[in-house]
Formats: sequence, structure tokens, C-alpha cells
Amino acid sequence: VMALARYYRICLSRGKELIPLRQELELIRCYLLIQNKRYGNIIQYESDVDASFLELMIPKLTLQPLVENSVYHGIRIKDGGSGSVCISAQRITGGIRLEVADSGRGMEPWQVAEMNASISDYSREFGYGVRNVNKRLELTFGAGFGLHYRNNDRGGITVEIRMREE
Repeated sequence: VMALARYYRICLSRGKELIPLRQELELIRCYLLIQNKRYGNIIQYESDVDASFLELMIPKLTLQPLVENSVYHGIRIKDGGSGSVCISAQRITGGIRLEVADSGRGMEPWQVAEMNASISDYSREFGYGVRNVNKRLELTFGAGFGLHYRNNDRGGITVEIRMREE
């Protein structure tokens, strides 16, 4: 109950659109605590985010929909029904790259290519949450910033979140 209350407090964020990465990571911790209660501790969580990134301002609810997709479309349905989610942050030329990597079911290469090709386009067949996150990143940081999907060596998916450092 406390995790759910904390989750909603962060979601509301007193009406602020940008929150520190530290709060978004706390939101993820609360979300995964709730999901692990629901599904019997099937999700392991790792964070590889240096303290220097914790005050980075990001659009609220940037990581949570991506972690939710990792749980529902990757970890929960894979053989064995358990896995991990890792969030990391790095400085790159021209900005910051956050990553959400899972050890879930993964996707075929053509599915990953289709995700990346249609991420900025409106389509009833494409996930609303992913499009919403990508559009908010584009509006906040400009063209060339947003989401990019790829398969990873864990057997799952990695979503890159490219942002400009403000």
C-alpha cells in the first residue's frame, strides 16, 4: 500500500512535467515492488545509474511505460516466466542515453525494425504508451531525440532513450 501511495505521489508530481531522474527511478522501484507482489517475485531489478545523473530532469513517466512493457510483453510471457530489468545511464556525444534492458522474450529482428520505423507515426496497431513517451521526448528535447529499440545479449530488448542534457 505504501509503494502504491508513493507511486501515485510521484506520478502526480504536483503537476510538474519534468522530474529528477532520481524520482523516476523511485517510481520504477515502487512499480516493480507492486508487480512482484502480484506475480510472485518474477522480476529482478538492477540500476546502473551513477549519482551524477540523479538530478537530471526528464519528462515524468518516461521509464515506467518502458519497464511495464518489459514486464508484460517480455518477462511475464517468456519460458520460465521470470527475468530482469536493468536501467542504465551514460553520457554520449550530444546528450544522455538512458537504457531499459530486459531479459524477457525478445522480438524478431523484423519486429524491432517495425517498432523503430513506426515509433513516431500514429497507428492503432502500435502501442500508445511507447508513442506517447517518444513524442514527449521529441517535444522536450527536439528532433533526433527519443526512443530506439534493439535486441540485446540477454535475449530480451533494450530501449535507448536519447535526450539532450539540459
